[in-house]
Amino acid sequence: KLAAILKYHVVSGSVKAGDALNAGSADTLQGGSVEFSIQDGLLKANDATIKTVNLDGGNGVIHVIDSVLMPPVDSEKEMNTSERTSGDPVDAITAAVSKGVPAFNSGDAEACAKIYRNCIESLSSSEKLDQHLRKALSRVLEMEGRYSSDVELAWYYRKALDATLISLSH
Repeated sequence: KLAAILKYHVVSGSVKAGDALNAGSADTLQGGSVEFSIQDGLLKANDATIKTVNLDGGNGVIHVIDSVLMPPVDSEKEMNTSERTSGDPVDAITAAVSKGVPAFNSGDAEACAKIYRNCIESLSSSEKLDQHLRKALSRVLEMEGRYSSDVELAWYYRKALDATLISLSH
């Protein structure tokens, strides 16, 4: 994981700040891409503020940022794990939450929402849940259009998963 995080901070070639901004994004050695923009008058790389630009690094250009960039979670890979299985519902929810939380905390609310949604979709057709819980989870999926952001949707799904866990413990 550390190697992936470090590689996510490096792009191929010598890219000056102005060129990065003009390009809008750059592919990293990790495989993901970093978005460059100006927000509130500050040069940004994803959510990090670029504090110092165009330092000569000998073999490239260094830009100093104020926080660590976290590579995006591979949501397709994450969704093809245990929360898609027809195993124990508690295990499926626990697996989804353990994958969704790091995605959300690294700034990828969309991946988090997809992981949670996939789990809810799987549980809504699981014979291991009673009919009332399956219907309630199906209604959760029907109501998702009410949420305008991935952050809101991830929290909405998380609350549904938490409520399902509580129901299963009684």
